[in-house]
Amino acid sequence: MGKKTRYREIYDSGFNAPNLILKVKVTRFLVRHSVRLLGFKKAAHLLAVILFFMRLAVNSNNTIYIKYILMINKLNAEYLYLLSTYDMLKAVSKKNSWAEYVNQNSKSTKAKCAAKAYLSLISRHGFYDMHNAYDSVIHSSVTKRKSDLKFYIYGPNSKFTPNKKYKDYIIIFLKPIDLDITHFKGSILFINGIFYRNVVSDNLILRNDLIKKYEQIIVSCRTSIIRDPFKRAKFPLGENIAGCMGLGRLLYNLLMSHGVFTCVIEGFDCYLDSEMYSSYYPSLARDKNFLVDEQVICSGLAGHDPLFNFLYLKEVLEMVKIVDSRALKDIVKMTGKEYLLELSKVRKFETLQQQ
Repeated sequence: MGKKTRYREIYDSGFNAPNLILKVKVTRFLVRHSVRLLGFKKAAHLLAVILFFMRLAVNSNNTIYIKYILMINKLNAEYLYLLSTYDMLKAVSKKNSWAEYVNQNSKSTKAKCAAKAYLSLISRHGFYDMHNAYDSVIHSSVTKRKSDLKFYIYGPNSKFTPNKKYKDYIIIFLKPIDLDITHFKGSILFINGIFYRNVVSDNLILRNDLIKKYEQIIVSCRTSIIRDPFKRAKFPLGENIAGCMGLGRLLYNLLMSHGVFTCVIEGFDCYLDSEMYSSYYPSLARDKNFLVDEQVICSGLAGHDPLFNFLYLKEVLEMVKIVDSRALKDIVKMTGKEYLLELSKVRKFETLQQQ
């Protein structure tokens, strides 16, 4: 696959948002193509100018929503520009302004809750001052349940084949990998929506092969039709503002389904390895030369928010019994600032500007 990720305008979802009326569709088209043609900085300036003149417009419900779309995309463009120039802490500050604006102006309950959750999480780690912040990313009632299950989460950067030392564990993959796993206690495949839609959903032969190999297949996708025996994942709170990525979503699902469990986590480096994904790992971020496209990786990080994703993972890992897994343990010992600094040394965020 390996196609560049192009800018898509953001807007509130839900039945009450008038996203398909002509004026709003024109606004969305304008936002999308102004960013693609002008780049983040110039497009943000253009949207600011439009907002300035729109102060004179009569405030109907549709006009208010159009102003809202222009503002959140302006803030997003400014955030992406700061990220692409490695001004990481200013990028966080800009994201805070974006979350504050959504919390105060959105008509979507989901968007407002996601903004509050984002601000609450980063507040607990010193990036924002929020009164009445939530205590945790997962309600305490979940962690009161205990499970005897043990999981071996085998990630995209594992350097060795699955370790038979953990044969009494249930092994979990985030992509289907051609490895013998018959000696493990059980097996789970946890795939994201993009991989499901592009590779699995219409491939009957592959679907049947996966059903034969894995005892459980969970699809992290909100929109596609998921047919048995495939199961739809549970979703942690997330929206345009931020959202956790693969490992965080998997751990959330395991906690929600089983309560506190024991796990080994191998081959996850929080995007701090310059060589993304081992050769065996079937990532759609690879280009025609089978190289991982850095722009696709950085766009995915930016869309989910790297700081939010890291801090979410840091908190969730405190809720499980993690054994061995030294490499990941060392990474999540870092503070948010230390993580952003290390990330900026490895990832090529300037590629974000390749729209």
